[in-house]
Amino acid sequence: MIRKPTTAAVGTAFEIATGRVLQSMGFLNVERVGGKGDGGIDLRAVMRLPSCTLRESSISHANPIVTTNIINPGIKSTNINTIVQCKYVKHSGTGPVNLRELEGVIGRQPRDTLAVLATRFKLSNASLLAARSSAYPILLLSFEMDAVDYDGESMG
Repeated sequence: MIRKPTTAAVGTAFEIATGRVLQSMGFLNVERVGGKGDGGIDLRAVMRLPSCTLRESSISHANPIVTTNIINPGIKSTNINTIVQCKYVKHSGTGPVNLRELEGVIGRQPRDTLAVLATRFKLSNASLLAARSSAYPILLLSFEMDAVDYDGESMG
């Protein structure tokens, strides 16, 4: 008899998959901290920025998968502490309310912290607008997780 994985197992698998995606994007020191009492933080990492000045025009807004407002004068270092919230929802329900929740979490972090909202669905235009107008640096990451057996091993 095949048992359906628990919500916690699916959420944990998505957090692990998100960590792998972040590592593939060049994030360093990715660690999972999710669980009860995590304060809304599922992962912590360090984003290493290139040693050049980024301008908003150098970021592709045509890519629907990654959107960012990381050009923020409050961030001065080339190593950016990063917090990540993972939302593995069954439908395209990740929206502005999740961004407001993330803003509450990042508001309790040091000023030079980047927040990442990882989800399995492309976010709505309202969510993109909320992220772009946020007072905090927020990166939106959307990807489809491969089938896993919830022990972290690929099934396909």
